[in-house]
Amino acid sequence: MANLCAFRNCVNVAIADAGGKCEYHKDRKMCSRDDCQNQVYARNLCVRHGGKKPCAFEGCLSYAKGGTFCLKHGGQCDRRLCSVEGCAKQAHARQLCVRHGGGRSCKIPSCAQHVRMGGYCQRHYRESLALREQATTAADANGFDFDYMLLSLLIDREAWEPLDFDEATTCHEIKDEDWSLLQSLDNVEIAP
Repeated sequence: MANLCAFRNCVNVAIADAGGKCEYHKDRKMCSRDDCQNQVYARNLCVRHGGKKPCAFEGCLSYAKGGTFCLKHGGQCDRRLCSVEGCAKQAHARQLCVRHGGGRSCKIPSCAQHVRMGGYCQRHYRESLALREQATTAADANGFDFDYMLLSLLIDREAWEPLDFDEATTCHEIKDEDWSLLQSLDNVEIAP
């Protein structure tokens, strides 16, 4: 059985020449305390052994933030806050929180919804997934490769007519109507 990573609770297999560490932990240090398998936070110590400074307020179990106290007891917050009066949320774009218009908008120019995944709002992300799936299915069914899939995403689907390349073995054997369709596409260069 292969050796597991030396870090606490890590179930990855240790790699050779990494000192008993896995691929993920290979460049991370271990706490300098004996028999501690935690990752270093600061000063060669894990959080449990003093890597994070505790709040100086008597009886507080939180960690200091921006000085000697936690945020509750006067520590400093290094994040920017929303510029709308009375809002204490973290600012994103344009010094505003998401609620007040600081989030990113969908990639689709006419859509004002907030980004959820892949630069799209939820609706347009689902539509982009459906288009990709259609292109992949068509590519698999026609025996074409990734270029076919990419081209089908770039071209207006209603104007797309699959070209018959199955019978052609060289570019000289492609039918004239197929060449004329390729040449009519904008921004597509045909190699000589």
